[in-house]
Amino acid sequence: MRNILARLLRFAPAPALAAVLLLAAPAATAASVVLSKAGTLYEVFPATYGQVVGEAAGPDAGVPVLALRTTPSGGTPVVQVVDGTFDSDVEGSESIEFEEESQTVFLVFTKEQSLFRGVNVALLRDGQWSAPLLLPTTGFTLAMNPKMVLTRQKYLDTAPSDPADWTEKWRSIVSVVWWEEGALSQAKYSALFVEDGVLNRDVIQSYSLNDLVGASGPTSTAGRIPVSYSFPAIQRAYSGDGGFLVSFANLAAQKQTVASITFASAPVAGPGVAGPAFSRHRPIARTLGGGEMPGGYLALARFLGTVISPAGASTFWWLEGSTMKVLPATAPSDAAPLSIPLRPDFPVDKALAVVREMAEKE
Repeated sequence: MRNILARLLRFAPAPALAAVLLLAAPAATAASVVLSKAGTLYEVFPATYGQVVGEAAGPDAGVPVLALRTTPSGGTPVVQVVDGTFDSDVEGSESIEFEEESQTVFLVFTKEQSLFRGVNVALLRDGQWSAPLLLPTTGFTLAMNPKMVLTRQKYLDTAPSDPADWTEKWRSIVSVVWWEEGALSQAKYSALFVEDGVLNRDVIQSYSLNDLVGASGPTSTAGRIPVSYSFPAIQRAYSGDGGFLVSFANLAAQKQTVASITFASAPVAGPGVAGPAFSRHRPIARTLGGGEMPGGYLALARFLGTVISPAGASTFWWLEGSTMKVLPATAPSDAAPLSIPLRPDFPVDKALAVVREMAEKE
């Protein structure tokens, strides 16, 4: 898929690139483009070094990279290579967010190095790239299909004038989910906190979503095709309190699980909370719902998308040729998926909007 897209990009004029990306990778379109409040459009996409820098690339023209296109409102687009991707490693599954307070672009993508594939984060602020981050993991694992959302939360912090007092602040939380194959097959989660306009690198940890919902134990993929379990989903919570919703294949319980995840915004009563180090960076998970994991009808699918309702119900969608298939996780095990025909005047994004409206009524 990456090589096909690279050929399309090579011959597509700059104004047509967004359309090419929509046709080539409809599942990732929503996650690879973001618009700032100032009207600047940020797009991340796979390309080659030669497509970004032209003749200056020389013998490195064919090196695959991730590219970032920045288009100010009414301005001229500027394309650059995403820091940390100009090498022999293979990147993919790119996702993007923009943090308004610090004016920072966050890019998440997988990076394959020999027997290891990890989830990397690149940050662009004031035109400068920060040192890239590799989200924590253990051993030789294969990460895939990362997705992220950005939320805002009001919280309490110690007052500068008096450590025994508290002051109210706002922070941004960049939440990332991905699937990881290793000793266990499981969905993973990590958060990045932007506090006082600065990324807090000291509190970045990763968690197994199985563990967070109390379903630790062996995980088995027996009898299941990878696409049916390897695409965890994440979206902002409807409550607007800085929390978010995740839907993932819980292979320890052999169920699809939906959880609400939040973070403490204030210390709670009890011992050990008088100081500044109350657990405002530790995720608090609450199971909202579940259902059956998708099954063999996904045999022709290359990806799986999920819409999560306010009540915690998952609705799956995928593409088969010119048709969008839709199935709620709560449907009977023998239920056939719905089929929505796609047309030039009714493309993927319009069909997905209709599915989302239907699913959110659950």
